[in-house]
Amino acid sequence: MLSADTTTPGPASDLDIRIVNIYGLRFDRQWMIIDHNNKLVTQRTMPKLVFVKPQLIFNDPNDPRSN
Repeated sequence: MLSADTTTPGPASDLDIRIVNIYGLRFDRQWMIIDHNNKLVTQRTMPKLVFVKPQLIFNDPNDPRSN
């Protein structure tokens, strides 16, 4: 079941809408950055990650967020 939360986003997010599924926010914590040894890289070990701004590109013609 999907639902949308249209509340005002916090400072770490500029989303207009949040999709929630049975696991929580859609796409949240489904990705990670790894180094050349396949080890997890975190902002704690690499503070410059604070400047990374991920972007999802939707190519589904049925998804209203697709261009």
